[in-house]
Amino acid sequence: MARSLTWHCCPWCLTEDEKAAVRVDQEINRILLEQKKQDRGELKLLLLGPGESGKSTFIKQMRIIHGAGYSEEERKGFRPLVYQNIFVSMRAMIEAMERLQIPFSRPESKHHASLVMSQDPYKVTTFEKHYAVAMQWLWRDAGIRACYERRREFHLLDSAVYYLSHLERITEEGYVPTAQDVLRSRMPTTGINEYCFSVQKTNLRIVDVGGQKSERKKWIHCFENVIALIYLASLSEYDQCLEENNQEPKQDAEAAKRFILDMYTRIYTGFVDGPEGSKKGARSRRLFSHYTCATDTQNIRKVFKDVRDSVLARYLDEINLL
Repeated sequence: MARSLTWHCCPWCLTEDEKAAVRVDQEINRILLEQKKQDRGELKLLLLGPGESGKSTFIKQMRIIHGAGYSEEERKGFRPLVYQNIFVSMRAMIEAMERLQIPFSRPESKHHASLVMSQDPYKVTTFEKHYAVAMQWLWRDAGIRACYERRREFHLLDSAVYYLSHLERITEEGYVPTAQDVLRSRMPTTGINEYCFSVQKTNLRIVDVGGQKSERKKWIHCFENVIALIYLASLSEYDQCLEENNQEPKQDAEAAKRFILDMYTRIYTGFVDGPEGSKKGARSRRLFSHYTCATDTQNIRKVFKDVRDSVLARYLDEINLL
């Protein structure tokens, strides 16, 4: 409306309210123009996937590879989270032992288990010596190890064996988490998180959203101006239990096999369009496949290079520069 006023009315014919409306309209247009210029120089990538598929770890890797990484002070800030992850993991195995009817191999383990279970894992900020002794004792118990081997039957953090295998170092006084400790730390993502960085004079903004069921309804709000989706899924967890439901598998193993075989048939034998159709489609698509590990920095460096090249090539093609 304000724009129509400026086109059809003389400035001295406008009322004070109309003049104010014109000024607001001009300011909005200025902001939109600035935003358009900014968006033109920035590519937005959206990270999607179920909980614990490695989305936040991928973001941490981008910070290490293309950003400033984590300073010592920043790594110290992860110390309580590392401690909490250890307590959560051990509690999960102790609780699962009862359900799976796995006994402790040594009588003393029951006392140590009771001590661990008495502590609220999410309130842990330090690792007191008696807890460190209890954790080390339990991790050496054959019953706990047997329970760990059946981890697909209950929810357990991926980082459990890593942290428990480094208990002596982690429970030392003055412990400072390493970059690998930070990468393996787990805190469920809630809401929408963004990380911006520059790669070869190209500004990239990666948007990370929570993968739990309660968070997925927020995904729709993130799709605007997205040039590419990066969907992550954990190959090692397809038959494990969901974090939000310890009785529900992430995927039935046999169903997963049938799905993979069906996709293989469609992609490689031309099930949909015939062999020639598959060949024609394959030539026009830039696809890269890697066996990856989210905590392997060198591996992720290579994977992201291919993602970056693919995204930039598609973007340049869309604006007729390729």
